[in-house]
Amino acid sequence: MLKVEDLVWTEHPVFKGAQTVILVGDPTKAEMIVQRTKFPAHYRVPPHTHPYTEVVTVLSGNYWNSFGESFDKTKGVELPPGSVFVLPAGHPHYTWTEGTGAILQVSFIGPGGVTFINPADDPRKKDGAQTRQSSDAFVLKRLARFCLSQPNQSMKPTAPIE
Repeated sequence: MLKVEDLVWTEHPVFKGAQTVILVGDPTKAEMIVQRTKFPAHYRVPPHTHPYTEVVTVLSGNYWNSFGESFDKTKGVELPPGSVFVLPAGHPHYTWTEGTGAILQVSFIGPGGVTFINPADDPRKKDGAQTRQSSDAFVLKRLARFCLSQPNQSMKPTAPIE
């Protein structure tokens, strides 16, 4: 079990300026991953895809999502806390926050990966030459090292939620 006060947030390895914490699993392996991501206000994630289906739950803040290969805020849907959506593997989408930040919980079967539709949007590569997170062993190993070195994998008993 994890208590919210025991979570240790680290910089997201792809979405610079966002923070992440892995609650369950190793994102470098083919196993169940439960991850939280904290986006600040006025954050923009360009169109991208993932090689896996993901289930996204908005825990706090208002989060915007839309589908397609080009960023167009007029086509987005605002998702308040408690909203849930499913993104199929390979489905182009983009997201953003406006006046408030947002915290999401994302569940998927690893390994993790992201491919930006426009390689120039990929913050990991200035030249955009390589855009698949899953083939970027350095990034995945760095994420796993940060996540697995934190106390977030603890199984200490806690009081039940009332």
